[in-house]
Amino acid sequence: MSIKMGHCRTVCAGTLAALLAAFSPVLRADEGAGALLQGGARVLEGVESLPEAAPSAPSAAAAEPLTVTPDACARIALEGNPRAALADEKTLGAAEAAAAVRAQRLPRVATSAAYTYVSGLETEIYGSSLAKLLFQVDGFEAKKGTLTTKVAVEQVLFSGGQIRAGIRASDYLAQSEEWKAAAERIALAAEARTACYDAMLAQAMVRVAEESVAAFRRHLQDARNRLDQGVASEFEVLRAETELKAREADAESARTAEKLAFVNLRRILFLDDTREVTVAGEIPWDPLETPVETLVARALAARPELAALDRGIEAARQNVLVKRGAFYPKVAATAQYQQVDGGGKLMPDGFTLGMGAEWEFWPGGKRKHELREAESQTRQLELQRAGVARLVETDVRQAHARALEAVAKIKREKAASRLGEEGQELAELRFQEGAGIQAETLDAELALTTARTGLAKALRDYAVALTDLERALGGGLPEAAQAEK
Repeated sequence: MSIKMGHCRTVCAGTLAALLAAFSPVLRADEGAGALLQGGARVLEGVESLPEAAPSAPSAAAAEPLTVTPDACARIALEGNPRAALADEKTLGAAEAAAAVRAQRLPRVATSAAYTYVSGLETEIYGSSLAKLLFQVDGFEAKKGTLTTKVAVEQVLFSGGQIRAGIRASDYLAQSEEWKAAAERIALAAEARTACYDAMLAQAMVRVAEESVAAFRRHLQDARNRLDQGVASEFEVLRAETELKAREADAESARTAEKLAFVNLRRILFLDDTREVTVAGEIPWDPLETPVETLVARALAARPELAALDRGIEAARQNVLVKRGAFYPKVAATAQYQQVDGGGKLMPDGFTLGMGAEWEFWPGGKRKHELREAESQTRQLELQRAGVARLVETDVRQAHARALEAVAKIKREKAASRLGEEGQELAELRFQEGAGIQAETLDAELALTTARTGLAKALRDYAVALTDLERALGGGLPEAAQAEK
């Protein structure tokens, strides 16, 4: 056995050396390719000793396979992906912030208690005598320890419009967050649908590749049979073997791409990595008869990003009013009840009503600069809105153009696939009758595989283009999500 293995290694090494020598003119022209092949000699030898990978057995505790359609993917992503929950939490936070600002209109109630102790207080001299001298209060005796409790109610009567403008600004900001959340949900739904279409394409590529492998295996078997009968050369067998290896490599790449596509799909759907998922469903058909200008107008009216910016602009304008309100005086009324343990007639218990005003005449120019900053922020949002509107228009036009291009590709690839099937049948018939050669059959099979691959890719591109167009128009949410919205 060792002699045979050594002989095998010698033959393999000799074959590799012959291969490198045969390609030496090309390698000298491209040093990078030469270095890659020479440096990969040990890899080329090592892979021959690896066993064939056995398919992994399904786990006994694994969940049942989940079959999803593009719309189902959108619903699952909206229900389970943290991005949707995060958008909802931001909306909730903005709503609570608006409620906190509205609370400024309500009166504020506060209570306090204080205990004062003066160790060196002389009650007779400092207390009753001084009280009688100053306030003509008889029978007063001061205590070293005094407990004072208060309950006060304060209501702002006038704030220069700051509270009203602040409430409106917070309401607009809350509405802006709602529209931002809608935009995030639309984007997530479109991403889930695209991932589903990518998985469908990956499955189709595996099927096309496996059909091609099966066809080339038949060609190889035919070539061997013809070689045994003496009507074919070893060159035909070698070419059939070479083409079969290439098709097997393509099938392996297709299966790897399928695994990666489903990994990405499970990521977006936020499913467990071990959950088996299959895709199904039909691709919607849209003849794209609506003029693109009509689509652009619809998008400008419906895109949630623009609605969010509109609410943000209104909030910024209200913030300008808040800054202007700082130039006006503030007026508030207070009602207070006080109880002093040991206060006597000098500090009696009871209610105190009051009204006060405060006006800061000159804060050093702070209010002026804050007002200008608020006005600048408003202008920035308006400019940002104009830029986003232009991006929305471009987004619609690009998605529409890609959809039209995909339709044209589908027509072309469908015709090519039909011609490829006819050519493959004709080549096999000629080969069986002895009028054709195997090379023609292999070329026809390759052409058919290429046409089927192109048709599958064109269908995927069309489905993704429709998804992008729907997203660009501000739609694409599943029916349940639209009802909640």
